[in-house]
Amino acid sequence: MTRILPVAAAAVIAASALAATPANATRLDEARSKVTMVLSDLGVDQSRVSSVYLAPQLTGGRSTGAQSYTGWVRFNDCQGALVIDMTSTTHIRSNYTTGSCTVPDMS
Repeated sequence: MTRILPVAAAAVIAASALAATPANATRLDEARSKVTMVLSDLGVDQSRVSSVYLAPQLTGGRSTGAQSYTGWVRFNDCQGALVIDMTSTTHIRSNYTTGSCTVPDMS
């Protein structure tokens, strides 16, 4: 599990999104970009974000690489998180909030 500290969260995720190109992007870079995109699409004020965690869910056996990715966005103003579930190719499966956290533009 990767932990990105509060102030740098948006900058690090955005920088990795900008630096990643199709030729050299890793799936983890793509997953970071998707978290940034979801936050932007939902209109989340970056000042609310206290931390972002991104974890690949690894497969067992002979298969290599992640089976899926999960991002957890924690906020300063609530207990809980915005959870973003992605496939192995970083397509968004679902996003939802936990605890007392809400995101106004989620449908």
